Amino acid sequence: MTSPPPSSAGDTSSADHLLGLISAQIRPPRRVNTQVNELHAVQNLPVADAPNTVWAVDFQFDAAADGRPVKIASIADEHTRKCLGGLVERNITGDDLINELDPARR
Repeated sequence: MTSPPPSSAGDTSSADHLLGLISAQIRPPRRVNTQVNELHAVQNLPVADAPNTVWAVDFQFDAAADGRPVKIASIADEHTRKCLGGLVERNITGDDLINELDPARR
């Protein structure tokens, strides 16, 4: 860091100099990505503009204390962010997931 310039009439004071150094280190705010809706339109992705139109399924994998696998599937509505259902099993098949999704659809 450089030393502040000597203080005299008409010169910048030490405090002003330090504030200038500090403000030079402040980053500008991040730009918000405004292209998300355009991206959805280009890629033909569904937009969750109403409840029960777009769901998300999240899979997580873990192990119990005995080392055996535990699989977790969570189902959420993208518009309301409400959890519609889920499974916690040692093994989750496609049929298990369909059976969980079917009642949630109603």
